[in-house]
Amino acid sequence: MPGYSVWLEGYRCTGNSGTAQIIGTAMAETFADACRKVACKVKGRYGRFDPEKLTFWGCRAFPTRQEAGQLFG
Repeated sequence: MPGYSVWLEGYRCTGNSGTAQIIGTAMAETFADACRKVACKVKGRYGRFDPEKLTFWGCRAFPTRQEAGQLFG
């Protein structure tokens, strides 16, 4: 079973902004499963998790920093 890092993309909205950040890692069969496991570990610290869109509070999840940082760094 491979291990995955879960990174959130950066954001810019209503005067606030943030760059890509890692929120956790998990051993899972798929990246989507890893996101679900990390969501359980962080228990809402990064907003509501949407398992269909793989987003936390509207920010998309990615397996690498490079992918997560493409939009807002």
